[in-house]
Amino acid sequence: MATPKTLTFTSTAVVLSFLLSLNEARAQAPGLQAGQTAPNFTLPSVSGNSYSLYSRKGAAGYVIVFISTQCPVSNSYNSRYIKLADLAKQSLMDFVAINSNATEPLDEVKAHAAEKTFPFPVLKDAGAKVADAFGAMVTPEVFFLDADFRLVYRGRIDDNQREEKAVSKDLEEALAAYLGGMRTANKYQQPKGCIIKKTE
Repeated sequence: MATPKTLTFTSTAVVLSFLLSLNEARAQAPGLQAGQTAPNFTLPSVSGNSYSLYSRKGAAGYVIVFISTQCPVSNSYNSRYIKLADLAKQSLMDFVAINSNATEPLDEVKAHAAEKTFPFPVLKDAGAKVADAFGAMVTPEVFFLDADFRLVYRGRIDDNQREEKAVSKDLEEALAAYLGGMRTANKYQQPKGCIIKKTE
């Protein structure tokens, strides 16, 4: 029986190159990319009204976060959503939350928003059409758009589920950079959370 050949340097390099490419591919999230214009959408709000993105033309920017009623990671950010919404309002920006989970019906989303006293529009994305269009995969995942609906930043809100341990406050940094006149797109920061359940 022939002795198995030892992996050569060349083949090792090929494997490492493949793994590196794979990691880079994973780092590039599907859906909306930096600098691209977000698609319009119109969704029902828990308030009974509807929210249409393009009808909000005139705001200084738009912060869209995909949330959940049941995901513990998303719920750990509930107080931060409120703080970020206030920050956005002070900066003349829209802040809106979208629930795209098929397992979380509108009545549940409405009750959750009332319980948490969310002061911003909470929308129900039945069929996860908006989540698919944006490329949202988990909750929480945030998309920050400029005044012309172009993507400035997407990904995580910060680097820790526990607010007191968060060091890198990625969304706040992106907002500050944008308001400070820096129009270059920020690096994608992969969010960690619960997978959006698009089918029951």
